[in-house]
Order: sequence, then structure tokens, then C-alpha cells
Amino acid sequence: MSYGAHLKRAWSIGGPLLVAGGACLVHGLFPSLFTTTATRTIVRLNEEVKKAPAHGGQPFMLEFEI
Repeated sequence: MSYGAHLKRAWSIGGPLLVAGGACLVHGLFPSLFTTTATRTIVRLNEEVKKAPAHGGQPFMLEFEI
């Protein structure tokens, strides 16, 4: 994957996650607001990530070590 493609992919996942995180913070203070925003965002991104081909045509999987 080229640097540009990697950057685009990372931002297309990270940006919505940041917005969803903000919605969660606001929801924590005002429970009647953004009641499903984070859940819908995560479900949508999960479906996109599972469908996207990655290196070698394999499905894109998020892997990390702690």
C-alpha cells in the first residue's frame, strides 16, 4: 500500500472515530443527545473494514499488540 493510500485509509477510519468519540463525550453529559451515533459509526466502519481488500487480497484486519 502506498503512503498516500495508507494515509487516506487511516484518515477515513480515524476521522469518524474521533467524531464518534466526541459524540460519546457529549452523550455522557447530555444522555438525550447522540444516543446511537457512536454505535452506528462503529458498526458502519466495521463493515467497511471487513469488506476492504488489504495486502495480497486478504480482508483488512486491524491488528495490534499492547
